[in-house]
Amino acid sequence: MLSRLVRIIGQTCAAAVLALGAGVGTATAANFSINPLRVELGSRHQAEMLLLHNDGTSPLRLQVETTRWTMDAAGAWQTVPTDELIATPLLLEIAVDGSAQLRVGTLAPVTETERAYRLLINELPGDDDAADGQVHLRVLTRVSLPVFIEPAGAKVAPRLAGARFEQGRLRLDLANTGSRRMDPQTAGVTLLDANGHKLFAKDVSAGYVLAGATLPVQLAAPAEACRQARTVRVHLGADDVTVEHTIADERSCVAGTSSS
Repeated sequence: MLSRLVRIIGQTCAAAVLALGAGVGTATAANFSINPLRVELGSRHQAEMLLLHNDGTSPLRLQVETTRWTMDAAGAWQTVPTDELIATPLLLEIAVDGSAQLRVGTLAPVTETERAYRLLINELPGDDDAADGQVHLRVLTRVSLPVFIEPAGAKVAPRLAGARFEQGRLRLDLANTGSRRMDPQTAGVTLLDANGHKLFAKDVSAGYVLAGATLPVQLAAPAEACRQARTVRVHLGADDVTVEHTIADERSCVAGTSSS
């Protein structure tokens, strides 16, 4: 099922929330599907066609935005409007049980490092307010689809740029020094003592790591493993790559207590 981020817009919606809390009115949200959910472009494939289908009970109006996608030093997503990515049409109206096509492409030259974008598809308010005197809450949907312009031969190059314990939590800096993004995947984290014996192991979820970016990853560990661990080993399942890093000696294994 399509995963969606939802937002409530305007003071009218805020008033609707209060009314619904009092037991009056109804709440509605869009129900539509998109295929595919990720776009990959390159020198031999400069455009992709998306199919959108309205599975709801009301006509659907959508507005499309194109943004450049980067990650800051803390791993947070940054998006800014761009004309490097082309989407047409920018406004779509889809009848109930109807479909529409959205063409996504680029005229920008392919660079040595993959470029990342986000295609934002925003639901617009409709004219479906009932005339029955009740307050109706409309939850407007926003879908964010990743778009990549990938050069031929691009590769991921994961490494651990840092590993430390802070207040009993292991904090890792998962870096990608390659020319292609690392896709979301499961990372198997193992703590080893000075003799290479396993102290603790746990799987964690790692999100996208764009080319040249770093993603902070953290997890809780038992206090004894925290005190004895000297090396952390991370296996990235999707990329089938294992990376290691020496854990910083200065650490706090219990909140407010330091150990080295």
